Amino acid sequence: MTKRLECVIEGCDATIEAESEDAMMAQAGAHAADAHPELELDDGTMGSIRSNVRDVCRSVLMGSNPNERWIGFEPGFRSSVRS
Repeated sequence: MTKRLECVIEGCDATIEAESEDAMMAQAGAHAADAHPELELDDGTMGSIRSNVRDVCRSVLMGSNPNERWIGFEPGFRSSVRS
């Protein structure tokens, strides 16, 4: 499942997405070094960054009835939505 991290530094609107937490943390470290060189990337800071990583939920509309559509969410959740 895709992972997403929004930079927690006030005034920074960077968003990072990756397919794994390890890839996410590598990108977060590169972002911090480039955009926030004053930030010390010690174990505590990396743990704080890791705690803000979220799973991305992608939805898919399915069905042919225009008055009722099934929405499938990762991983396999289904809910009915009436329009």
